[in-house]
Amino acid sequence: MYLGLQNYLVDGILAYLEGLRPGRKPLRIKIVKSSFAGSLISSIIKCDMKVNLKALLITLILPVMAVAAEDSEILSAEKLIKQGQIPASKNIITQYLSSHDSPAAYEKVGTLYARNKKWEDAVHYLEIASNRAQGISSIWYKLGIAYHQSHKTDDAVAAFRKALALNPKSLVTIISLGEVLEFAEDRYDARQIYIEAGKKLGNNPEVVAKLCLLNYEDAYWKEAVKYCQIAVNINPKDEVSWAFLANSNYELQLRPKTFQVFKSAVAANPKSSLLHRARGLLFYREKSFEQAVVDLGYAAAQDPHDDEAMLFFARSLYELGRFNDARIAYNEACLMDRSYRSEFLAKERSLEKMHKDELANQYQENIDKL
Repeated sequence: MYLGLQNYLVDGILAYLEGLRPGRKPLRIKIVKSSFAGSLISSIIKCDMKVNLKALLITLILPVMAVAAEDSEILSAEKLIKQGQIPASKNIITQYLSSHDSPAAYEKVGTLYARNKKWEDAVHYLEIASNRAQGISSIWYKLGIAYHQSHKTDDAVAAFRKALALNPKSLVTIISLGEVLEFAEDRYDARQIYIEAGKKLGNNPEVVAKLCLLNYEDAYWKEAVKYCQIAVNINPKDEVSWAFLANSNYELQLRPKTFQVFKSAVAANPKSSLLHRARGLLFYREKSFEQAVVDLGYAAAQDPHDDEAMLFFARSLYELGRFNDARIAYNEACLMDRSYRSEFLAKERSLEKMHKDELANQYQENIDKL
């Protein structure tokens, strides 16, 4: 369905959009309003980077929370929890703890509740486990997860710090602590956690990518270039770090370097809609609309749920005087986010002022159907 990069033609995306099935339900994505300054690419890659922290932490913790096969009582209690038979499951857990009165047993019960997202119960049992065995990193790590899910951010940070002190090279703890600090907008401490981790773990790709991100978002362009370059050297498939590296060079007024980076990035990731969108938006910023159309059109074709790429694709077409083509792209952008309707209407009024009545009527017909 989508056209390859080498034989890509702008008309291809327009033909594709015109032929979309009326029943298609586009994904609605909340737009992060931003200027074309330092936050530009943060907005561009919001779909990739703005991961729900809770979902991320659950993903991190669940594999760690595997159940030992010999704990038949735990397995039985879990089955009952999933069936909604909470009182029966609590009876089994009470019996289990009466015969297994140890920190490990309380950790297993807390883990059971965490695995089933019963966070208040998870906190209760993991706190008991941590009080009885304060030197076990895994207990503090799981407790940090449970605290965070219970919206106890300060307690979560303290628990993760305790876990990290006991196991300084635990990558999962480093990332979790850093993420919680980012979530709490304590970006300085998050950055320090990752810097210290780098000293212990070397150039770990996840840690370096985090430093690339934080320095970029805080407009520390030279530091961003440093860490983003390391990140892409380690992992050339890291599209996000490539995008930050290119835009950081641009903010440092190193335009030739910027587009050299994009060239290398696209060579390493030829089908990346993210990189084409990032480069297309810089072309749009520079009013190089011919080049913007190609990159933004490709991004929109690769990801038909990308409302922002579609919007800037439409804007670029309009600036080039391709009004009918812009109408098709604007209509599609509005289907994904109705907040663009006011801009679509403004373009229709501009066409009226230019006495392009037929085009203005076509715009109005589309707007009326939104």
